[in-house]
Amino acid sequence: MYDTNKIKLIVCDIDGTLLLPKQQRLTEKTRQAFRKAMDKNLKIMINTGRHFTFLQESLFTDLPMDYIGTINGGCLKDRNGKTLDKHPMSEQTMRTLTEISRE
Repeated sequence: MYDTNKIKLIVCDIDGTLLLPKQQRLTEKTRQAFRKAMDKNLKIMINTGRHFTFLQESLFTDLPMDYIGTINGGCLKDRNGKTLDKHPMSEQTMRTLTEISRE
C-alpha cells in the first residue's frame, strides 16, 4: 500500500479531466476535494496544452492552484502568470516535426 502522507503535489489536466466538454466551471464536489487537499498542505498544479492566456477566469476563482504547466509542459507559471521556467522548442526541432507531419 502506498503511503499517502508522502504526497506533496496534486497535478491535474483541465480539458476532459477537471472540465468536461462545454463545462465552464468546476463542480462543487471537485472544489471541495481541492479545499480538503489544501487543508492537508498539499500543493495544487494544473497542466494543460493551453497557453496561459486561454485559461478561463473561473479556473482561478474555483481552483486554488499554485502552479500551472502550460503549452504541454513548455512553460511553468505561477497563478499570477509569472513565468517560473520554460522549455522552448528549437527552430530545428520545429522544422523536423513540420517535415514529419507533411509525410
